Parts: sequence; C-alpha cells; structure tokens
Amino acid sequence: MQAQAASEPEQETEVTQIEEAAPEPEAEPATEENTVICRRTQLIGSKFTKRICGTQAEWDELARKGRVSTAEFQAKGAGIRQAGN
Repeated sequence: MQAQAASEPEQETEVTQIEEAAPEPEAEPATEENTVICRRTQLIGSKFTKRICGTQAEWDELARKGRVSTAEFQAKGAGIRQAGN
C-alpha cells in the first residue's frame, strides 16, 4: 500500500505540469465589433423568412456594398429600355 501512496503524488505532479504547459486560451471580451446580430429576411418566392447572423462590421459592409451597387446602377442609367427609345 505504501508503494501505491508514494506513486500517487508523482502522478499528480505530472498532471499539474501538463496543465501548466498548456494553459487554456482566455475568451475575448464581448465588444460591439464582435457581437453577433441576427436578422430575418424574406426570401423571394417563399413565404418563409431566413435567419441571417453576422457581426456589426459584417452588417455595415453588406450595407456599404448595397449602397455602392445602387449608386453604380443609377449612374450608368441601366434599366429596361424599350426598342426605339
């Protein structure tokens, strides 16, 4: 029994050393930039909505791209044209 008791502390020491060698990474604190925001959007041709999630930065980028493409479309005068006009 004494041999078992003597070997137990060594095992505990080894486990402690392993834990110290590989510390767990700390979680990032929640900020406005990495907070996930979910929105529901209506799909064309469907009665169902789809849930889309992204960070505030991703939503801002999506809005910016929408504004840019709308401005380009309007600047080019693109649209449906009738023949003869």
